Amino acid sequence: MTDNSGSGQWISLLIGALTIVATIIAAIPSFIGVTQDRSSVFYQTEVFSILNPGSPDIDRVSAVLRENKIPDSRLTVICMNTGNGAAKELRVRIQVTGDIQEGFTEPVPADQPIWVTPPDSIKPSENGTVLTAKFRDLAPGKPVSISAAYFSSQNTTHPVIDVFFDGKPATQVKNVRDAPSYTFVGAFRLPLTIFGVGLAFAVLVAAIVILKRNPDLASALAKFLLEILEQSLLSFVRIGK
Repeated sequence: MTDNSGSGQWISLLIGALTIVATIIAAIPSFIGVTQDRSSVFYQTEVFSILNPGSPDIDRVSAVLRENKIPDSRLTVICMNTGNGAAKELRVRIQVTGDIQEGFTEPVPADQPIWVTPPDSIKPSENGTVLTAKFRDLAPGKPVSISAAYFSSQNTTHPVIDVFFDGKPATQVKNVRDAPSYTFVGAFRLPLTIFGVGLAFAVLVAAIVILKRNPDLASALAKFLLEILEQSLLSFVRIGK
Protein backbone atom coordinates (compact mmCIF):
# COMPACT_ATOMS: atom_id res chain seq x y z
CA MET A 1 0.00 0.00 0.00
CA THR A 2 1.51 3.33 -1.08
CA ASP A 3 1.86 6.06 1.53
CA ASN A 4 0.84 9.37 -0.04
CA SER A 5 1.24 11.40 3.15
CA GLY A 6 4.46 12.95 1.85
CA SER A 7 2.75 14.33 -1.25
CA GLY A 8 -0.12 15.55 0.93
CA GLN A 9 2.33 17.53 3.05
CA TRP A 10 3.83 19.11 -0.06
CA ILE A 11 0.37 20.05 -1.31
CA SER A 12 -0.43 21.67 2.04
CA LEU A 13 2.85 23.60 1.99
CA LEU A 14 2.25 24.67 -1.63
CA ILE A 15 -1.24 25.95 -0.79
CA GLY A 16 0.18 27.85 2.18
CA ALA A 17 2.95 29.42 0.09
CA LEU A 18 0.55 30.41 -2.71
CA THR A 19 -1.83 31.86 -0.12
CA ILE A 20 0.90 34.06 1.33
CA VAL A 21 1.99 35.25 -2.13
CA ALA A 22 -1.59 35.99 -3.23
CA THR A 23 -2.32 37.79 0.05
CA ILE A 24 0.74 40.02 -0.33
CA ILE A 25 -0.14 40.88 -3.94
CA ALA A 26 -3.73 41.70 -3.00
CA ALA A 27 -2.61 43.74 0.01
CA ILE A 28 -0.36 46.08 -1.99
CA PRO A 29 -3.23 48.29 -3.30
CA SER A 30 -4.74 48.26 0.20
CA PHE A 31 -1.50 49.51 1.74
CA ILE A 32 -1.30 52.24 -0.90
CA GLY A 33 -4.91 53.22 -0.18
CA VAL A 34 -4.27 53.42 3.57
CA THR A 35 -1.34 55.77 3.08
CA GLN A 36 -3.35 58.07 0.79
CA ASP A 37 -6.41 60.17 1.47
CA ARG A 38 -9.32 58.94 -0.62
CA SER A 39 -12.79 60.44 -0.83
CA SER A 40 -15.96 58.41 -1.34
CA VAL A 41 -19.22 60.27 -1.95
CA PHE A 42 -22.78 58.91 -1.72
CA TYR A 43 -26.02 60.76 -2.35
CA GLN A 44 -29.75 60.45 -1.79
CA THR A 45 -32.72 62.27 -3.27
CA GLU A 46 -35.89 63.68 -1.72
CA VAL A 47 -38.87 64.81 -3.80
CA PHE A 48 -41.85 66.78 -2.51
CA SER A 49 -44.90 67.97 -4.45
CA ILE A 50 -47.97 69.92 -3.37
CA LEU A 51 -49.96 68.58 -6.30
CA ASN A 52 -51.92 65.35 -6.06
CA PRO A 53 -51.95 63.61 -9.47
CA GLY A 54 -55.26 61.91 -8.65
CA SER A 55 -57.07 65.10 -7.67
CA PRO A 56 -59.69 66.54 -10.09
CA ASP A 57 -58.62 70.05 -9.02
CA ILE A 58 -54.97 69.61 -9.96
CA ASP A 59 -55.12 72.07 -12.89
CA ARG A 60 -56.83 74.74 -10.80
CA VAL A 61 -54.41 74.32 -7.90
CA SER A 62 -51.45 74.42 -10.28
CA ALA A 63 -52.74 77.64 -11.87
CA VAL A 64 -53.23 79.31 -8.46
CA LEU A 65 -49.71 78.38 -7.41
CA ARG A 66 -48.25 79.77 -10.63
CA GLU A 67 -50.18 83.02 -10.25
CA ASN A 68 -48.74 83.44 -6.76
CA LYS A 69 -45.27 82.31 -7.89
CA ILE A 70 -45.23 79.38 -5.45
CA PRO A 71 -43.39 76.36 -6.88
CA ASP A 72 -45.43 73.17 -6.58
CA SER A 73 -42.46 70.79 -6.38
CA ARG A 74 -39.10 70.59 -4.69
CA LEU A 75 -36.21 68.22 -5.32
CA THR A 76 -33.29 67.91 -2.91
CA VAL A 77 -30.03 66.03 -3.44
CA ILE A 78 -28.09 65.28 -0.24
CA CYS A 79 -24.44 64.26 -0.53
CA MET A 80 -21.96 62.92 2.02
CA ASN A 81 -18.30 61.99 1.84
CA THR A 82 -17.64 58.76 3.78
CA GLY A 83 -14.01 58.31 2.72
CA ASN A 84 -10.86 59.10 4.68
CA GLY A 85 -9.96 62.26 2.77
CA ALA A 86 -11.64 65.41 1.44
CA ALA A 87 -13.39 65.45 -1.93
CA LYS A 88 -11.63 68.31 -3.68
CA GLU A 89 -14.55 68.99 -6.02
CA LEU A 90 -18.20 67.88 -5.90
CA ARG A 91 -20.49 68.69 -8.82
CA VAL A 92 -24.26 68.19 -8.75
CA ARG A 93 -26.60 68.62 -11.72
CA ILE A 94 -30.40 68.47 -11.55
CA GLN A 95 -32.59 68.39 -14.65
CA VAL A 96 -36.40 68.42 -14.41
CA THR A 97 -39.32 68.60 -16.83
CA GLY A 98 -40.64 71.89 -15.58
CA ASP A 99 -39.59 75.41 -14.76
CA ILE A 100 -37.04 75.84 -11.95
CA GLN A 101 -37.69 79.03 -10.01
CA GLU A 102 -35.01 78.91 -7.32
CA GLY A 103 -32.01 76.93 -6.20
CA PHE A 104 -30.70 76.49 -2.67
CA THR A 105 -27.66 74.92 -1.06
CA GLU A 106 -27.02 73.81 2.49
CA PRO A 107 -24.77 75.14 3.89
CA VAL A 108 -24.45 78.59 2.32
CA PRO A 109 -21.34 80.81 2.33
CA ALA A 110 -22.84 82.98 5.09
CA ASP A 111 -22.69 79.96 7.43
CA GLN A 112 -18.89 79.96 7.04
CA PRO A 113 -18.64 76.15 7.21
CA ILE A 114 -15.17 74.78 7.88
CA TRP A 115 -15.85 71.32 6.36
CA VAL A 116 -16.72 72.51 2.84
CA THR A 117 -16.61 75.52 0.53
CA PRO A 118 -20.15 75.97 -0.85
CA PRO A 119 -20.89 77.79 -4.13
CA ASP A 120 -21.35 81.56 -3.86
CA SER A 121 -24.68 81.30 -5.67
CA ILE A 122 -26.59 78.98 -7.98
CA LYS A 123 -29.00 79.89 -10.76
CA PRO A 124 -31.18 77.83 -13.09
CA SER A 125 -30.23 77.52 -16.75
CA GLU A 126 -31.76 79.87 -19.32
CA ASN A 127 -34.49 77.37 -20.22
CA GLY A 128 -35.25 76.82 -16.52
CA THR A 129 -34.85 73.04 -16.55
CA VAL A 130 -31.30 72.60 -15.20
CA LEU A 131 -29.65 73.55 -11.91
CA THR A 132 -26.00 72.92 -11.11
CA ALA A 133 -23.79 73.47 -8.07
CA LYS A 134 -20.13 72.94 -7.28
CA PHE A 135 -18.78 72.36 -3.77
CA ARG A 136 -15.09 72.28 -2.94
CA ASP A 137 -13.06 70.49 -0.27
CA LEU A 138 -15.89 68.41 1.19
CA ALA A 139 -14.59 66.78 4.38
CA PRO A 140 -15.74 63.31 5.49
CA GLY A 141 -18.80 62.90 7.67
CA LYS A 142 -20.72 66.09 6.91
CA PRO A 143 -23.69 66.31 4.49
CA VAL A 144 -24.27 69.02 1.91
CA SER A 145 -27.36 69.50 -0.23
CA ILE A 146 -28.74 71.30 -3.25
CA SER A 147 -32.47 71.90 -3.75
CA ALA A 148 -34.48 72.96 -6.79
CA ALA A 149 -37.92 74.57 -6.35
CA TYR A 150 -39.87 74.32 -9.60
CA PHE A 151 -43.21 74.26 -11.38
CA SER A 152 -43.71 70.74 -12.62
CA SER A 153 -44.94 69.95 -16.11
CA GLN A 154 -48.06 67.91 -16.91
CA ASN A 155 -45.79 65.54 -18.81
CA THR A 156 -43.54 65.10 -15.79
CA THR A 157 -40.84 62.44 -16.03
CA HIS A 158 -38.31 61.37 -13.44
CA PRO A 159 -35.66 64.06 -12.80
CA VAL A 160 -32.18 63.40 -14.13
CA ILE A 161 -29.53 63.73 -11.41
CA ASP A 162 -25.77 63.61 -11.94
CA VAL A 163 -23.34 63.68 -9.02
CA PHE A 164 -19.58 63.55 -9.60
CA PHE A 165 -16.68 64.00 -7.19
CA ASP A 166 -13.06 64.39 -8.24
CA GLY A 167 -14.04 63.16 -11.70
CA LYS A 168 -15.78 60.01 -10.43
CA PRO A 169 -19.52 59.25 -10.24
CA ALA A 170 -21.06 59.18 -6.78
CA THR A 171 -23.21 56.25 -5.64
CA GLN A 172 -26.91 56.69 -4.89
CA VAL A 173 -28.28 55.22 -1.66
CA LYS A 174 -31.56 55.46 0.24
CA ASN A 175 -29.94 57.27 3.16
CA VAL A 176 -26.45 58.76 3.15
CA ARG A 177 -26.26 58.21 6.92
CA ASP A 178 -26.29 54.46 6.23
CA ALA A 179 -23.69 54.60 3.45
CA PRO A 180 -20.60 52.41 4.00
CA SER A 181 -17.75 54.32 5.58
CA TYR A 182 -14.02 53.82 5.23
CA THR A 183 -12.56 51.33 7.72
CA PHE A 184 -9.17 49.68 8.04
CA VAL A 185 -10.75 46.21 7.88
CA GLY A 186 -12.77 47.20 4.80
CA ALA A 187 -9.61 48.36 3.03
CA PHE A 188 -8.02 44.94 3.60
CA ARG A 189 -11.17 42.85 3.00
CA LEU A 190 -9.85 41.19 -0.18
CA PRO A 191 -6.40 40.13 1.14
CA LEU A 192 -7.97 38.95 4.42
CA THR A 193 -10.49 36.86 2.48
CA ILE A 194 -7.76 35.31 0.33
CA PHE A 195 -5.69 34.52 3.42
CA GLY A 196 -8.65 32.99 5.25
CA VAL A 197 -9.72 30.76 2.34
CA GLY A 198 -6.16 29.65 1.62
CA LEU A 199 -5.51 28.90 5.29
CA ALA A 200 -8.71 26.85 5.49
CA PHE A 201 -7.64 24.73 2.49
CA ALA A 202 -4.14 24.22 3.90
CA VAL A 203 -5.57 23.11 7.27
CA LEU A 204 -8.02 20.78 5.52
CA VAL A 205 -5.25 19.08 3.51
CA ALA A 206 -3.08 18.80 6.63
CA ALA A 207 -5.98 17.22 8.55
CA ILE A 208 -6.51 14.67 5.75
CA VAL A 209 -2.80 13.76 5.84
CA ILE A 210 -2.86 13.29 9.62
CA LEU A 211 -5.97 11.10 9.46
CA LYS A 212 -4.40 8.92 6.74
CA ARG A 213 -1.33 8.41 8.91
CA ASN A 214 -3.45 7.50 11.94
CA PRO A 215 -6.28 5.09 11.02
CA ASP A 216 -7.26 4.69 14.68
CA LEU A 217 -7.64 8.46 15.04
CA ALA A 218 -9.66 8.60 11.83
CA SER A 219 -11.93 5.82 13.07
CA ALA A 220 -12.42 7.50 16.46
CA LEU A 221 -13.17 10.84 14.79
CA ALA A 222 -15.71 9.27 12.42
CA LYS A 223 -17.41 7.55 15.38
CA PHE A 224 -17.47 10.85 17.28
CA LEU A 225 -19.02 12.72 14.35
CA LEU A 226 -21.64 9.99 13.84
CA GLU A 227 -22.62 10.20 17.50
CA ILE A 228 -23.01 13.98 17.23
CA LEU A 229 -25.15 13.56 14.10
CA GLU A 230 -27.28 10.92 15.81
CA GLN A 231 -27.87 13.06 18.89
CA SER A 232 -28.73 16.08 16.73
CA LEU A 233 -31.30 14.07 14.78
CA LEU A 234 -32.86 12.76 18.00
CA SER A 235 -33.09 16.31 19.34
CA PHE A 236 -34.92 17.48 16.19
CA VAL A 237 -37.32 14.52 16.44
CA ARG A 238 -38.12 15.36 20.07
CA ILE A 239 -38.69 19.01 19.22
CA GLY A 240 -40.99 17.99 16.37
CA LYS A 241 -43.10 15.90 18.72
